[in-house]
Formats: sequence, C-alpha cells, structure tokens
Amino acid sequence: MTNSTSTKHIQELGDQLERNRLLRNIPQTELAQMAGISTRTLRRFESGEGGSLDSFVRLLMALGIDGNLSTLIPDAAVRPMERARQSKTERLRASRSKKAKTNSAQKAPQRNHGSTSKSARSGKWVWGDEES
Repeated sequence: MTNSTSTKHIQELGDQLERNRLLRNIPQTELAQMAGISTRTLRRFESGEGGSLDSFVRLLMALGIDGNLSTLIPDAAVRPMERARQSKTERLRASRSKKAKTNSAQKAPQRNHGSTSKSARSGKWVWGDEES
C-alpha cells in the first residue's frame, strides 16, 4: 500500500515539474543541461518513474523553485504544542487581578463628582447631576 501511495506522489511531482518547465517554455534538453542531469533522467522524472533526490533538487534549483523545499519537512526545533502553550500565556489585553474583581463586585462605584446628596453619602450610585 505504501508503494502505491509513493508512486502516486512521484507521478504528481513529475507532472508538476513538467508543467513548470512548459510554463517557462524551456525544452527538456535545456532544463537538463541547466540542472546538470541527462535528458533521460529528466524524462524519467516527468513521466513519474522517479530518480535520485540529488537530481530532483537540481531540477528544482534550475527552475528557481527550490525555496519551497524547507516546507517539505517541518523544523524539529519548532514544536506546535509549545507554541500553543505560549499563545495561551501571551497577554492580549490587561485585566484586573482576581482580588480586585471580587472587591469591585462587592462594592458599587461611587461617582458623585463632589455631590454631597443623601444618596451619595449612603453609598448609592448617583449620576452627579441630581439636585440636592
């Protein structure tokens, strides 16, 4: 089963190589020469028969698409779980401490703006524009 899957991937890569070559209007002989491989090796790649990894990388370099190679194998130094943990601890905004939250929930804010009305002295919240 693994063999049929790898064959499928090799054929798809060969098709993509051929499409890239044709899109750039480069003949097989010219691309093979640019890559430093034989024309027969290029034909094998494009037909999905495969070849060496060195020849494959040379072809990618000749086409100018070797920059995408780093995405084939993820960087072992980057661990997704560690990134997930870091993102949880990364602050997006400030908040009050839990102690301040419980105290503020028990006390209603008094905003009387200097008003000395009876409701302000009793601890009830007032707008401040009430008449005394």
